[in-house]
Amino acid sequence: MKEGILIVSYTFPPNPAIGGKRWYKFAQEFFNKGFDVHVISSEKSNVHFAKNDSDIQNFKMYYLKDNYPDWFFQRQENLLQRIRYKLFQYYLLIKSKGTIFDKSLFLQHEAQHIVRQVIIKNNIQLVIVTSPPFYLSSFVSQLKREIDFKLICDLRDPWTWGESYGYKNLSTQRLSHDKNLEQNVVFNCDYIISPSHSIVHHLKNFYPAHQNKIFHIPHGVDNSIVSRSARKNDKLKTGLKFIYAGTLYAEYDKFLEILCKSVRGFSKERLEQFSFDIYALNSNDQYKQIVDKWMLNEKICFHEPISEKQLIEKFNEYDGSIIFFPTKYKNFLSTKFIELIALRIPIVYVGEHGDVATFLESKKLGFHLELNELETELEQTISCIMDNYNVNFDISDFHFSALTDKILEMSKRDMNHDF
Repeated sequence: MKEGILIVSYTFPPNPAIGGKRWYKFAQEFFNKGFDVHVISSEKSNVHFAKNDSDIQNFKMYYLKDNYPDWFFQRQENLLQRIRYKLFQYYLLIKSKGTIFDKSLFLQHEAQHIVRQVIIKNNIQLVIVTSPPFYLSSFVSQLKREIDFKLICDLRDPWTWGESYGYKNLSTQRLSHDKNLEQNVVFNCDYIISPSHSIVHHLKNFYPAHQNKIFHIPHGVDNSIVSRSARKNDKLKTGLKFIYAGTLYAEYDKFLEILCKSVRGFSKERLEQFSFDIYALNSNDQYKQIVDKWMLNEKICFHEPISEKQLIEKFNEYDGSIIFFPTKYKNFLSTKFIELIALRIPIVYVGEHGDVATFLESKKLGFHLELNELETELEQTISCIMDNYNVNFDISDFHFSALTDKILEMSKRDMNHDF
């Protein structure tokens, strides 16, 4: 009988939300290594996405009935929507003792029931739960009091010390409630992993007695996909064709305004060569208006999102990628960076200096510009995008296969030994 692994992830393919991508890739690797893979996800993942090519047939899937409305995280366009928002906000303030912006808020009973059943019925020894949403980790960790299993909690974002999910403006009383949940997760789980060095650093400093079970497991890259598309040294160009694919974060309008102003100041020759294609996962109408205002709609073009495989192939048509991150993500080397590096595509990172900038510049994989440098420095930066680029950077440590081996080795170790 195969050894079983249970992954609890609020989003999971075919839903293209970025939160599920990390553990879909790990699930594939667990399956390839001979494990029986079980996955619990929100029912919102169990829908058809025409542009998603993820295959989940190898996994045993279970779905949670999710009553948290997606519209609560969207812009309220009219009076009726704003009234609905206020009423639901009031309801959430009654239901939750902590943040009201945790999508797993209503899932405690059902999540614990399904996790308990799957563990017992399939003799699961290893459970991995990924957050956000953070309450999901709390619900699963509580089961450690009644069932014997090894639990790994994956924190992709900062929890109570972060600015997102309502924590920036949370009252002292509500913050204290969620800090207790966070503490209980740290105490109850066997290991905590994170793709962010800054999260690992914070947790080790804040919970020094638990340092020996907190580890960095970065975002990875699927070597089977990259190997089909990774360009050879002789294919590297020196042109000015750029791409970005992913979420358009807060303040992207500010970035785009400065970018347009900078491009309008390019020399005639440079302007003729330059193009920037944006494959946005979220609405882009407001951003198109900015580009139209600067009459650059032939140079900066928005496109509908495409599948991962199509995107990997398309990356090779470009000379570089321009990525803007708001300040709160300055220390998060996300999947998009790892994939671009694996494909040997130089990166221009725009944002505040942090772990991302340090990594790219120290490894000679790209350039960093502060937002206030974008207008004056962009033309010079992209003109030398290939100068000293490290085409020989070893990406093997980021392969999902290697990272999966690291997780399995961790799960089999005694916590009193160094990993």
